[in-house]
Amino acid sequence: MAHRLRCSACSREYDADSMTAVCPQCGCAPVGDDYQPDVQASDTATAPGKDPGTGKVVAGYRLEKRVGDGATSAVYKAITQNDATADAVAVKVLSNRESHDHDALERFSREARLARRIKHPNLVHVHASGIDDSSGAHYLVMDLVEGETLEAIIQREGRLPWRQAVEYVFQVAQAVDHLRRHGCVHRDIKPGNILIAQGVAKLTDLGFVKPVSEGPIADETLVMGTPSYMAPEQCVDARQATHAADVYALGATLFHAITGRLPFVGADAEAIMLSVQRDPPPSARSLVADLPKAVDQLIAWALEKRPERRPENAAAYARAMTMVLSNPDTRAWISRARLKHRRRALTIAAIALGAAALIAVGVWVFRT
Repeated sequence: MAHRLRCSACSREYDADSMTAVCPQCGCAPVGDDYQPDVQASDTATAPGKDPGTGKVVAGYRLEKRVGDGATSAVYKAITQNDATADAVAVKVLSNRESHDHDALERFSREARLARRIKHPNLVHVHASGIDDSSGAHYLVMDLVEGETLEAIIQREGRLPWRQAVEYVFQVAQAVDHLRRHGCVHRDIKPGNILIAQGVAKLTDLGFVKPVSEGPIADETLVMGTPSYMAPEQCVDARQATHAADVYALGATLFHAITGRLPFVGADAEAIMLSVQRDPPPSARSLVADLPKAVDQLIAWALEKRPERRPENAAAYARAMTMVLSNPDTRAWISRARLKHRRRALTIAAIALGAAALIAVGVWVFRT
């Protein structure tokens, strides 16, 4: 019997055979009982045939069908109200509750600004944004991707063939590197934010993107992201996340796609983040016996606890994926690359320790 559950941490609704099945998005435990969404109480609730947004007009687009949702917004397939022959688009609408939250509004606006400025074949393009004159709804008009999320594919298939999973994550890495070249860190890479259509992967949801050069953003909190895909340093303070955190999320996404399991789970978000920081990730090969050792190494490299031990950025990780796709027996090359990064990390630590010792000696000499 299928149960409709709601995550206790991220509020995502999902269907599962077991009442204790963890959230496929963040790995947290569900609310205890079957969740029955109240469409009267929330404009983000989803119930077949009862969606309150369907049929409404936002910014000249008639909302035809709800195709996606999250904790703060809903996405609809829409057509131009006065031109039924025009191509359909996707309209993302911020929930009524979040539209009164200053921080949520700022993230929504930042997503609109960045998505309109940064274009890439593996990013969902935003055409327009604003506030609807009649309803006051905050919206984004985006390309409609006629496909499904990588998360939905994993849920349906159980897990993906390793080569297909690597190809998808490779494409996402191209988008992540494009963001890096524009000085941005995504900070919420996960299967639920990856759309797949005709073999093409597109990264979406730029609400948590941070321009690295700007430092911490005013509306940010210490915790931002989805726990099971967050790097250890991001779990401590999301405001300090760098490109290495995005590499970690790519590795966690690859692990999930290939094994069908999240790398870390827990009773709640805090438990997961503690596990991410303290516990070693399971080996993907221990869960998928016929997985090539090079692919196992590829995942483990991205999931290193210390950021300096991971590939430098998404471009470097994409190069490693290319090597694995062309020759799955390249485990020795990846092992050498990981060893090089570990030695570099030790060198950096030694230099830092030496510098601290010199400063301490200098202070002692000055005082004496």
